[in-house]
Amino acid sequence: MAAPVASVSTTAADFPSSSLRRYKAGFFFLFFALATISPYKAVLLAERGFMPADISLIICTDPLATLLLCPVLAVMADKHGFQVQAMLVSVLLCTMCMTAVCSSASSAGVVGVAMVLYSLCNAPITVFYDEFVTTALGEGRRKEYGTLRVFGAYGWAIGAPVASWWYSYWGWDWLPVLWMAGMAVFSYVVFTAPPSQRRLCETHYTEVLRFIWRSRRVLWFAAAISVLGAGYAVISTFLFLYLKSDIRAPDVLLGFTIVCTVLVEIPLFRNAKVIYEHFSERTMVLSSFIGWSARVTGYSFLSPALPALVLLLEPLHGFTFGMMWLASVHVVTTAFPPELANTGFAVVNAAVFGVGPIVGNLVGGQLYGALGARSMFRLLAAVMAATGAVYAFGDWWWWGAASSPQLPSVDEKQRPPTGSMLVHDGDPTHHREGAARISSGVEHQ
Repeated sequence: MAAPVASVSTTAADFPSSSLRRYKAGFFFLFFALATISPYKAVLLAERGFMPADISLIICTDPLATLLLCPVLAVMADKHGFQVQAMLVSVLLCTMCMTAVCSSASSAGVVGVAMVLYSLCNAPITVFYDEFVTTALGEGRRKEYGTLRVFGAYGWAIGAPVASWWYSYWGWDWLPVLWMAGMAVFSYVVFTAPPSQRRLCETHYTEVLRFIWRSRRVLWFAAAISVLGAGYAVISTFLFLYLKSDIRAPDVLLGFTIVCTVLVEIPLFRNAKVIYEHFSERTMVLSSFIGWSARVTGYSFLSPALPALVLLLEPLHGFTFGMMWLASVHVVTTAFPPELANTGFAVVNAAVFGVGPIVGNLVGGQLYGALGARSMFRLLAAVMAATGAVYAFGDWWWWGAASSPQLPSVDEKQRPPTGSMLVHDGDPTHHREGAARISSGVEHQ
């Protein structure tokens, strides 16, 4: 079995500022386009005559696609290097599906099938673009990922309210115009970007999965962010229902909550380098659990007399998601070798946007019906805080003060596994002995 060769690093000196502007534009217009449809799927389907149970079933294809489709495509892309082509084809197919979904001439059956196909085609775009950008940055400027990713938050914050105004004024039929405008710029960025210097992975798919399975700290981290993903799904599914039915919030307030969610996320991404220098992945994930618990606890005390207080709680989304996502990106760029970057981002997306939302919607739906929104939020706040404590304690107990996970070598015969992540045969002492011997060439905090 041939070992994959090391990737070519990009240093700060040979990475032009024009490329940074290019990737910022890519993030902005990608998330601008996604924001034109993602927050309003349920509303659109309801207006097309679908019942709530049908809507839940259709929307469930989002996490299922992320969980089942993205990892397979990511491993194939790492092996064959077709991520750019996959992004462009996905954009084209999504555009066709969205046009069918929004057209008033489409029957309910066509709308439902097109929405499912949209979810399947859309799933790999953000996974591949994250890898596309981090690979282009290279090890020399990888810490600057956050300053680029923040433009995705800008695009989301602008795209969501613009789309709300657009479809209320022009109707759903013209909503694809906003999508096409955003995706046209995104596609131009991807198509005209310099070729990637990353070498292809020569390891068989099953061997990649075996190495991930053996990397217990990566699995422990993935389990933690899956729980956070379940929490995000509970809020995204049930918050608006709670605000409308229990708090009697006006529709305009719902739109403002989307804008407020990025108020903290933006400065977090802009200062990612500082955060990486002062906080470990463990601390960032634990703070996400604590922030989520505080946020939903606040929801449980909202009153119809002053529903606008929800706007003071929504910036906590930016904190919890931002810290979790920065930790996840750092784990991918540290634990996974460059030739498996697509696979790393697929693991993160499968955890946060696949496993988590499926569990969150199932559990949240049962608790919402049995306990009501207020009791559900309070119970889940306690559960999430306890889960964060268990994650942090377990990470400290098994891996001590080591900063970052790392996968074992993809060719163990040629290079013995080293690094802070790997635990052999259940013995954590191997980690502590190897923590100071990290020699993978990937930067660590």
